[in-house]
Amino acid sequence: MSGVAFFAPVLFLFISAILCWFLLRRGVSKKTVMVSQLASFAGVSVFTMIFFVNKIAFAEETNLSVVPADKAMPFAIGLIGAALAVGLAAIATGMALSSAVPAAIAAMSENEKVFGKSLVLAIFGEAIVLYGFTIAFFILNNLKFLVGVA
Repeated sequence: MSGVAFFAPVLFLFISAILCWFLLRRGVSKKTVMVSQLASFAGVSVFTMIFFVNKIAFAEETNLSVVPADKAMPFAIGLIGAALAVGLAAIATGMALSSAVPAAIAAMSENEKVFGKSLVLAIFGEAIVLYGFTIAFFILNNLKFLVGVA
């Protein structure tokens, strides 16, 4: 069953990449192709998330079980929360750096004295993902306590 969880998203993303290549060769705009890739990524993410949440939430309790069956769904949602903390922070960092760093490079080409100021802009953008990682670390570290298992 776990083979399906691995091979279905890989196959779906492979088909999506081939579709992207065909669309670009036909002359479709890059914006439309990017939207189709984002939709494919969202579809794979939702499929994988639903598959694993169901697998965790409705699994039979065994000796190797981390949490009891009645606490499995809150535990799975906590894992999703930790993943979202890092994922959304990484997306926000990419958005922040995509506009700040090219402007900093352009400013440095005009005047080399602004290197320190432009470096600070890049560091502030990267700090966002560090905050997300820290929040995810705290969630994962205290997940058993938050769910009420400990």
